[in-house]
Amino acid sequence: MAAVIVEVANAVVSELNDKTNNTFSQTFNAKRSWADWSEKLEEEDKLSVDVVPTQRGYTETDATSRASLEHTIQIDIGVRQRFGPTKQTTDKGRIDRVQIDGMVLLLQEIAEHFMVDRLASYDSARWESTRILGTYNKKMLRELRQYFGFVRLQFEVDKDLPSERDTV
Repeated sequence: MAAVIVEVANAVVSELNDKTNNTFSQTFNAKRSWADWSEKLEEEDKLSVDVVPTQRGYTETDATSRASLEHTIQIDIGVRQRFGPTKQTTDKGRIDRVQIDGMVLLLQEIAEHFMVDRLASYDSARWESTRILGTYNKKMLRELRQYFGFVRLQFEVDKDLPSERDTV
């Protein structure tokens, strides 16, 4: 048994990687991590999608009754790609605007994809909100030639408590 926040993050990864249920404009294989998104990606022109429980993770945990809890869970989805020389314009070495436009579109598609009531592989999680918190990071584009944008998802999860604390 895993922590609720890990179960929700794993369900988000499953949802993103379910090729039969999504129509994203770019292909990728999402993975769950405890990412440090400020690091430079080693590979050029490879799309990276990380699903990360937020640092605050559980924003609230309330007892809804003596027998159950309700957790408010936040999960971030980070979209990153380091651009090689072929993706830069000839003037001033800037990244081709079309490349960035495509990344912003993918970020929007991911955000819209999660505006559903329940996660397919973890239906205890009810969707509450989706927010794009970073469309791009100017410093990363300039210094690392790397796109970074991220979406924050929030879910409510009901969890039953053991009856009578399973003690006698």
